[in-house]
Amino acid sequence: MRFTKFAALLVFIVGVSASAGAQNAVATIAKSGAVVLPESEPLKSAYQIDASSFNFETNEDAIEFFQTKNSTDVSYRPVLHNGIVMVYIQTKKHPEWTASQWNAYFAEHKVRSTETNHQSSK
Repeated sequence: MRFTKFAALLVFIVGVSASAGAQNAVATIAKSGAVVLPESEPLKSAYQIDASSFNFETNEDAIEFFQTKNSTDVSYRPVLHNGIVMVYIQTKKHPEWTASQWNAYFAEHKVRSTETNHQSSK
């Protein structure tokens, strides 16, 4: 009986995790190099951006690059096998911020230089 309850709970947790991942909103990267959240949708705590424009050769390159972009307000997690970078914003830290205010934050904290895209050092 205990095993059945545990198995059912495990299946539920995996299902919720999978459906939560499928519900991530999509953000874009402006020509300025800033992440841009969609302002016409409700604010989410997780977004995904396309990783292809960064030209990373390895996951390690991507992780190293985004470690320098992480802050107490935003965390980046490259998932190159899916071709995305997850962007986690700390909505609990700034509950009053709107998507527009987050976009202003991203305009000040760009993920990409406007001069060049990331090029791997290898």
